[in-house]
Amino acid sequence: MKKNQQDEVKGKQNPDEGMQQPRSASSQSVVQQEEASTPSEGAWDSQLSNCRSELRILIVDDNALNTRLLGAFLKKYGCRNIQKAENGAVAVETVKKHSECFDIIFMDLSMPVMDGFEATRETRSIEKERNFSRLTTEAPTAAVIFALTGLASDRDEEKAYAAGVDFFITKPVRFERLEHVLKQYEDGTLWSSRNRSG
Repeated sequence: MKKNQQDEVKGKQNPDEGMQQPRSASSQSVVQQEEASTPSEGAWDSQLSNCRSELRILIVDDNALNTRLLGAFLKKYGCRNIQKAENGAVAVETVKKHSECFDIIFMDLSMPVMDGFEATRETRSIEKERNFSRLTTEAPTAAVIFALTGLASDRDEEKAYAAGVDFFITKPVRFERLEHVLKQYEDGTLWSSRNRSG
């Protein structure tokens, strides 16, 4: 896989036709590890804003290492409202228990019990019942769902969009790229940046 494809955030209008299937979709780490070892939490200080963020975030991944690293990154960014789910079924129950939707959901697609495709469909169904709106800045807004996945085929990407995923990010992921999209969400430019990429 080419380096510039590894951390690309892709909106529905801009599928990457040259992406190849990773070696192991289910165990692929969320972190870029091919060129360097996994960084310690302190090593991220120079890259992150260390601001206080009120974003409500749900991490859905059956890989405990991925969940721990992504959670540590988000805390370094300044997020304090973070919840975690080890599979899609737990994620759906977590969404049901919250009357206010999450701002962002980082969703793995390959998981036992319930995969990320079905969990995304169930989440969108719950949001629809609650009259949450997608692709809008008007409240109440639905969660922005980022697929963080080792699945990289065009078929998997289109299946993810059809399920209700908003952005498709292939693993391994660079944390500076995630920091960028978090800032875009907070300053209201996330959707416009996706539209420009199409």
